[in-house]
Amino acid sequence: MIEAKTIQDKDYQAEVCRLCGIKYDPDALAYAAVDSNTGELLAVSQFKFGADGFGELTDVAAVTGLGEKTDAGYSRRDILFLAGRAAMNFMDICGFHKARAVGSLGRDEVLSKLLGFKPDPDGGWFCDLACLFTGEHC
Repeated sequence: MIEAKTIQDKDYQAEVCRLCGIKYDPDALAYAAVDSNTGELLAVSQFKFGADGFGELTDVAAVTGLGEKTDAGYSRRDILFLAGRAAMNFMDICGFHKARAVGSLGRDEVLSKLLGFKPDPDGGWFCDLACLFTGEHC
């Protein structure tokens, strides 16, 4: 099973980001997606809480070299989806009911759409997390 785990140690977050080929942001919170059977790192998501009340999902990235499927049969798409949605769920639980896809995620249209973001009229990607997690379309 793929499991999302909070990263609470900044040194570990930096290492996970390096393994996933993204820039470590010491000001960001992060989740690691891991294979719960083996403990193998699969992906990372980094996110922030903005002063304007928006959550900002900045990065969702798989471990460098991960193919379309893992040896255990998990798809890259499912792994990235879980890593991103874990961060989005945490934003919503913390009262940040609106989110933007920014940073490297904001430049990935396919992944942004997969996670539930829509094009924002002002540019970029937006998601109403309250609607997303109640089954309504964001």
